Amino acid sequence: MSGVCQEPKPLQATDALSDSAPVRHLEDVEDGESLGEGISLETRQDEFVRALSENSLRNYACGLGVNEKSLRALGIGFGSYAFTFPMRQGGRIVGFRQRTRDGSKLALAGGHLGLFVPENVTGGNCRIITEGESDTAAALTLGFSAVGRPGAMSAPALVIDFFRPFPTACPCIIGDNDENGLKGVENLAVAMATAGIACRKLFPPSPHKDLRDWLALGQLTADTLAAAIDAAEVIYPAGWTPGFFPVPNAPLRRGIIAKVGEGPFCLLCLLASFNRGNGNIFPERETLAGLLGKTVSTVDRYKKVLERAGLLKWRRGHTGRCNEYRVDFGPCKEIRPRKKKIILTP
Repeated sequence: MSGVCQEPKPLQATDALSDSAPVRHLEDVEDGESLGEGISLETRQDEFVRALSENSLRNYACGLGVNEKSLRALGIGFGSYAFTFPMRQGGRIVGFRQRTRDGSKLALAGGHLGLFVPENVTGGNCRIITEGESDTAAALTLGFSAVGRPGAMSAPALVIDFFRPFPTACPCIIGDNDENGLKGVENLAVAMATAGIACRKLFPPSPHKDLRDWLALGQLTADTLAAAIDAAEVIYPAGWTPGFFPVPNAPLRRGIIAKVGEGPFCLLCLLASFNRGNGNIFPERETLAGLLGKTVSTVDRYKKVLERAGLLKWRRGHTGRCNEYRVDFGPCKEIRPRKKKIILTP
């Protein structure tokens, strides 16, 4: 966490939250302040952000035990009597979560459920899936990229869509230590594995009820959480060989993606996750296509791109089909266009 909480200054009158405000714990967007007609959600988000004072943000971050930067990354704002957090689907704002001063949750009427997606976080670089916006802020405070679900049992389809282009990202689902939290993590892990997306699952150690509580009590560091994630159980999709997940470092990953594109890079990681890239049997093309959500012809095209880049080598077996391969993450060779043969005719 950056900095130490100072003695909070009194909230400004315009920032004060009414103790008589209606409070209900909701996971569906149905009650609370109306979004308003004829106003885009992006405009409302700008209004909420402008309405939040620095003093109010500082006090709120201090009370949650997270840093201000993490809340800013989540798009925190202020509306009427509650702090607001935008919920997104496919990069678009579709609704807003409200949190009153006592932590109770509401949603602005007229919106839809979505994920809490911080800026610059994608399915390809996201390492943690949390329950709620405050746990997402806790993960960000520790330096991890994270995305938050609106509730323990909410939006599994949205999470799957978020990670579907990156089946080998292997995010860690961190749940709350309660009945709904346990059930929610199990259900999401099964749903992701069924959809061909590998994941891990983790719960804060007792007596911590959630990730933010674990952080706020001063017993959690980035190294501690990283070690816990690495040691967490992995849920593998059917057909995957457990025990190996390639994690190229950031410069190498950027270099490979720049040369071959995200699609071929995902295929490369997917192939390596089936085995250690030591010449084992090539998975069926239909299997690869299904896990990537692509066509078989697209998989074949990706394979050719990777071969030309020197990242993937394979040979045909006795049956004439491509059935043995070797993965090499680098250094990535420059892709050069193949020379065309010149045929001289008399």
